[in-house]
Amino acid sequence: MSEIRATTISDLTGTGPATLTGQSAAKAWAGITYSAGTPSVAQSLNVSSITDNGTGFIVVNHSSNFNAGNYGVGTAGSPSTNNDAAVNADRRNVDFLSAQFYENATSATDPNYFGFSADGDLA
Repeated sequence: MSEIRATTISDLTGTGPATLTGQSAAKAWAGITYSAGTPSVAQSLNVSSITDNGTGFIVVNHSSNFNAGNYGVGTAGSPSTNNDAAVNADRRNVDFLSAQFYENATSATDPNYFGFSADGDLA
């Protein structure tokens, strides 16, 4: 197996860092299932733990912090009924993501499933 080790990857002229615009990978993600109102992590990357802060409200703690708040987050959830659902994700903190799940956009409810993907630079 080959191995590449480098301290710097430069652009073609050798005067600056390489620009990696064609690549991107999530820095944190998780699939969280609920059983009888209790969330558990089914799969994850860069997630150290989760905290259930009440109906429809969860905190996902990162293993490695982001370097700044307001990193990009995509969310998805599956409501426990066939009603419309919405997720409000707060990513102002570098060490955790908090999310609230709403049914009919007004009442907090525990979903069957919650998933997220976060993009940004890690500290």
